[in-house]
Amino acid sequence: MKEKYIDFHSHILPLADHGSDGIEVSVRQLELAEEAGVGCIVATPHYYPYSQSVESFLEIREKAYGELSAAKRKDIEIIRGAEVLLCEGLYNLPELENLKIGAGSTVLIEMPEPPWSERLIVTLERVNSDRGLNVLLAHVDRYPQKDVEKLFSLGFRGQLNASALHIMVGRNKINKWIDSGSIAALGSDIHGLSRAYKDYSRAMSLLGKRGSEIQSRMYDLLAKA
Repeated sequence: MKEKYIDFHSHILPLADHGSDGIEVSVRQLELAEEAGVGCIVATPHYYPYSQSVESFLEIREKAYGELSAAKRKDIEIIRGAEVLLCEGLYNLPELENLKIGAGSTVLIEMPEPPWSERLIVTLERVNSDRGLNVLLAHVDRYPQKDVEKLFSLGFRGQLNASALHIMVGRNKINKWIDSGSIAALGSDIHGLSRAYKDYSRAMSLLGKRGSEIQSRMYDLLAKA
């Protein structure tokens, strides 16, 4: 797997959320991933704590994963995970550990729209301290720099969407985040048959050695028990 790229954030499971409306779309997404050099995809369907139980989410995810595994024609590893929306008190969710990525300790957390209250940040900290989970912040490129860097200063790390690298204005900021160790993962965040995997391939070219470093960090995240 090490010669292939990892996509740490994707919406490829059929009918698990709005990322794919059927198996044909999901299979085509895998074809696009392979064309981009991706050999391992973390499937992270949206999980909204206020509207769905963990049990219900897992049932839907497992059904979709089984269907895609049976239909896929590409030698791409699919690792199950979730994109979990942060809500106050999330650390109290009994089955939170079941939303981890693969067999590791990482949970991908989507922040709500800023500004973020202190109570929300405390919730984020307690997901780590009370539940022992490694918090990875989804698509940090979407949020105001000062808000993201506050979370980085608290020790949290982020996942970057590949499309963010195509905007010249923000590239220096992103390179700084990578060099400081604050970016631990790269994702396509693909929904439907978008150009997300073309963006991923181009991002890896633009990143150069930084891209190799991020790939190494993702291997480490997947390997952590």
